[in-house]
Amino acid sequence: MMVTADMRRLDFIDDMDICIIFGNALDNAIEACKKIENKSERYIHIKNVVLPEYMLLNISNSFSGEFKTENALFVTTKKDSENHGFGLKNIRSSVEKYGGTMTAKADPEKQVFHLSLLIPFR
Repeated sequence: MMVTADMRRLDFIDDMDICIIFGNALDNAIEACKKIENKSERYIHIKNVVLPEYMLLNISNSFSGEFKTENALFVTTKKDSENHGFGLKNIRSSVEKYGGTMTAKADPEKQVFHLSLLIPFR
């Protein structure tokens, strides 16, 4: 598998924020896929669209089971909730720091999770 994302116009984003955004997004997607017993049903789709004024990044992945939500936010399914469950919050914080937006949705019927990030260029 090969993934190409054009990051050239995001050079204004701090390296730590790039790591927070992509590290957490991919870690969550990989972790969700590992829970699926049938390996042929595991997938992660990454789409990067660069337009004149902003970049749109969509990450979709398969999952098994249910997502817990509280106050319209996803809650960690890990037993140690004091030390986990910060990934999406950190992604949102980093994206909003640069005037962007994050949308996260789970479709339990199709067993797919969608993460969309819209980051305007400076």
